[in-house]
Amino acid sequence: MALNFPSSPISGQTYQSGSSPYYIFNGNYWEIDRSYVVNGTSGTSGTSGINGTSGTSGTSGNGTSGTSGTSGTSGSSGSSGSSGTSPSGVATTTLSPSYIFASNNANQGSVGNGTAVIFQTTNASNGSLITKGSNTQVTLTSGNTYKLEAIIRRFESSSSWGTFRWYDVTNSTYVGVEAFGEAVTSGTQVSSTIVATHYVTPSVNTTYELRQTTNNTITVNGGYASYEITQLTPTVTVNNGTSGTSGTSGTSGSSGSSGLVDYIGLITTGSISTTQNITGSVIVSGSLNIITTSALQIGTGSGDEGGEILLAKSITNNSLTGSGITIDSYQNRLRIFEQGGNARGGYFDLTTLGNGVSTNLAPTLYLLEAYANVTYTLPGSFTEDPCRYSVVNNTVNVSSSWFNTSTYTFTPQKAGYWEITAAYDVYRLNNVEAAMAIKKNNGIVVTAGAFGVVAQQVTKIVYLNGSTDFINVVNVGGAANSRSQYEGRSWFQARWVGE
Repeated sequence: MALNFPSSPISGQTYQSGSSPYYIFNGNYWEIDRSYVVNGTSGTSGTSGINGTSGTSGTSGNGTSGTSGTSGTSGSSGSSGSSGTSPSGVATTTLSPSYIFASNNANQGSVGNGTAVIFQTTNASNGSLITKGSNTQVTLTSGNTYKLEAIIRRFESSSSWGTFRWYDVTNSTYVGVEAFGEAVTSGTQVSSTIVATHYVTPSVNTTYELRQTTNNTITVNGGYASYEITQLTPTVTVNNGTSGTSGTSGTSGSSGSSGLVDYIGLITTGSISTTQNITGSVIVSGSLNIITTSALQIGTGSGDEGGEILLAKSITNNSLTGSGITIDSYQNRLRIFEQGGNARGGYFDLTTLGNGVSTNLAPTLYLLEAYANVTYTLPGSFTEDPCRYSVVNNTVNVSSSWFNTSTYTFTPQKAGYWEITAAYDVYRLNNVEAAMAIKKNNGIVVTAGAFGVVAQQVTKIVYLNGSTDFINVVNVGGAANSRSQYEGRSWFQARWVGE
C-alpha cells in the first residue's frame, strides 16, 4: 500500500493511513513513531516467512521477509526464514486529547500594533487542559505539549501588508512563527489566508493571545479568523498481554519481481533510467547527478505558493534563525529568506523587470535627468510658477516616462528614498526677492531663495511610494522678468539612494 505523506511536513508532525503504523517527521525524513501503540490481544502463532525482497544488481543474498521487491534486477533465492519470536500483546486506553477551536463572528476594526484579535465563538472543545478565559485569551495547563495555530483568511490594512503572532501573556513575549500577509488593492487593501503557528510545552500554566504586530491599522473581517489549539501528548495506559507461541520456520523465498518505489527507501548505487512513481521521501547518501535536456520541476503550486527549495544552514559561523534558507516562488515573486524567526529575506517582483531577461538584479544606480529649454516672462507678485523641465536627457535603469514633460512632474515607479536636486533661473531684478521649492504631492518639502539671485538650486531626500507619489518644482518672485532657461542653468535630477 502506497503511503501519501504530506508534501510540506514540519518537525514533529505525525501521519497514519489505514492499517499502517504511525509515522513522525524528524526534520529530515519520515520514520515510524514508536510512541504510538495499537490495541493488542494475546499474540498468535507466528506464520511462515514470506518471499524475500529483490536483490540489487549483481550480488546474491539471503532474502528477508517483506513486501513486493523494489526496482532492480532479480537476485538469488533467499534462505529459509527463522522461527518467529514470541511477541507480547498490549492493551491500551482510548486516546482523547484536549483541544479547542474558536472563531470570530464580527468585524474587528482599528486593530493596531499589539492589539489582541477577538474570537467570540467557541466552535468545538474537549478536555479540561485548555481554558478559554476570554474572547482574546486562552490558558494552557503545564506539563503538556500543545500546537497553537491561528488562521486569518481575510483582513483589510491601512498599508500594503499585515502580520500576526502568538503572544505569551504570562511571560510578556512574542512566540512562534509570525503570519505575514500582502494586501492587494481592489478599492480596499485586502489580504487573504495567513497562518501563525507555535509549539510549546509550558512548565507553568500559561496564557496566550493572538496579536497584530505592525504599525498599520488592520480590520479583521468577521467570519474569517479562527484558531485551533491541540494537546499533542495525551496520556496512554499500557498493559502487557500474553506471549504468543513460536512460529514455524519459513521456506526459502523466491526472487522478488521488479516493482515501483512506493515507500520511504534508500538508493545506494546504480541509476534509474525509466519513469518511477515515488510517494513519500527519497534519502540520497552521497551525490545526486540529474542529467536532463528539459527543465527540472520542483513543486506543483497551491494557491499563492509555488515550488520551494530548503537549503541547510552552515554548522558554524551563522546567526540565522530556523532550519535553513528557503528559496521559493510566491505570487509574482522569487523570494530568499530564513526559514524561521521573522522570515528575514528579500524578493524580486518579476513583473517589474524587463522583457528578455534584460534587468540587472543588482543595479548600482537609478537616475533621471531633465532640463528646461524655454524663454518666457517669470511672473511677479510671488505668483507660483512651475519650473518647465521639458526635455528628459538622461536615464539609468529607469524609464523616461516617469517624468511628464507636459506637467513637469516626476512620478517614479520604484519605491524608496530619492535625492531630488533642481536648479532654475529665477532672477527678478536687483534687490528683488526670488525663490524656488521642491514639492511632494503638491506640498512643499524644501525651499530656498535670496534677493537678486539668478540661478537658484535646492536639494532634498524624500521617500516616494513607487506608484502615486510625485515631485514637481516651482519658483516665485517679487517682480516679473523675462528669462531664458537652458540646459546648463535650469535642470532637474532624481537619484534613488535606497529603501
